[in-house]
Amino acid sequence: MNKAFIVIIALCFLYACHNTTFVQGKRYYTDLCASCHMEDGTGLVALIPSLQNSEYLKNEQAKLPCIIRKGIPDTSFVAMPAYKDLTAYEIANIINYINSSFGNNIGPQTINQIEARLTACD
Repeated sequence: MNKAFIVIIALCFLYACHNTTFVQGKRYYTDLCASCHMEDGTGLVALIPSLQNSEYLKNEQAKLPCIIRKGIPDTSFVAMPAYKDLTAYEIANIINYINSSFGNNIGPQTINQIEARLTACD
């Protein structure tokens, strides 16, 4: 094989990896969150809050792991269900996907941050 071919294959692989940021988080979001918050994060007007360009998400990063794990039973919106069986890894994937999607540019949370925050809310 010539070197140019190997370089092209390597560049294609790197490009593909670069464009698959938080793929697993997107899968979890699609399976667990999108039915309420919608595929595009718009929510449902007065019933379910939007995740698009969300100041709440930006300002309340420390609360998100607990919100996902415990839900929000009493809100002015529709109650958010608890996802008690999700691991810290799965929750981190969801948060990091949301933080980088829907016009949000918040930055990732580490697994250590997620675990510490989950411990604090238990």
